[in-house]
Amino acid sequence: RELLDLENLLILTEKSSLADYSAIISRPSTAEGCQGLCTRRKLTARELQVLELIIACNNSKRIAVLLDIDHKTVHSHKVHIMKKLGMNNSRIMNKSIVNMYQC
Repeated sequence: RELLDLENLLILTEKSSLADYSAIISRPSTAEGCQGLCTRRKLTARELQVLELIIACNNSKRIAVLLDIDHKTVHSHKVHIMKKLGMNNSRIMNKSIVNMYQC
């Protein structure tokens, strides 16, 4: 197994303030804005935003609202994230996130 190094990761929960969410949403949308995981796994800045919001236990509809995108776009980002992280389906990804972060 590979240990993922998530440098400067902001963990959010349902009790986090909107300012915490805006920290993710307002990040630069270029690959230069993310390090570590972005470069090693080739995640785009937007995919990293979606991943951080998934880790914060947000569902696709909530992520869509927070990022002001369609829920189908969120699904597309999740599919790309799963492929890049070598996960076969969202159940495996969600289980991994729960195990790592106790959502």
